[in-house]
Amino acid sequence: MGLPSPNVLIGLEVETEAPVAYTYSLYYVYYDQYSYIRGVLFQNVFIGVGAIIVSMQVISSLWTALLISLCVFLVFFELMGVMWMCNIVLGGYPVEINAVFVVNLITSLGFGVEFCNHIGMNFLKQKGTRVERAQKAMNAMGSSVVVGIASTKLLGIMVLAFAPSSLFRLYYFRMYLFIIILGVFNGLCFLPVMLSHIGPPQNEIAELEEKANMYEMRKVGEKTSGYRTKSQ
Repeated sequence: MGLPSPNVLIGLEVETEAPVAYTYSLYYVYYDQYSYIRGVLFQNVFIGVGAIIVSMQVISSLWTALLISLCVFLVFFELMGVMWMCNIVLGGYPVEINAVFVVNLITSLGFGVEFCNHIGMNFLKQKGTRVERAQKAMNAMGSSVVVGIASTKLLGIMVLAFAPSSLFRLYYFRMYLFIIILGVFNGLCFLPVMLSHIGPPQNEIAELEEKANMYEMRKVGEKTSGYRTKSQ
């Protein structure tokens, strides 16, 4: 057959370039996350730390919020380093950067607040020097953090060590175990040392409460002394 006549091609659009075609599969959606997952991780970490600073500043002070946020960020930062070290030392199936890993890293910020917030807030309520206030905060809240938070979470994840799935043993048992260990270290060891050296000064509210208590005690003393003189 010969070529079509020019009259046939009149009014038709002639393609000069090959059309662009894209292949699609359901698995591509899961693999596409690896192209931007690091950006999502750091974006959510910055948002989480910023939310911690703002919320802690509202209920306490800016300096306390910065110290607690630093300890919380260290839990996240140290967890990444420990997972990298475990991949090299333990070998076997490594913990890779995927959606589960990123979710656990961001979750570590919330766990870090739970370990550090109680010590920092109780430090503001105490009176005395920084060292005395840190000691009183540890005496008041240290046992609660260890028994009420660390032990319950530790017992809860121990069953995951015997899970038949490698996903649960690596991304849940191993990561959550080190979240608890690092949270206890930063909340009960590092934070009290930081507060005893560069902690915020005594809270003005505590000073006003102390003055009010002294004033009430003086009024009660004057009343009792007045009653004694009348009775005499």
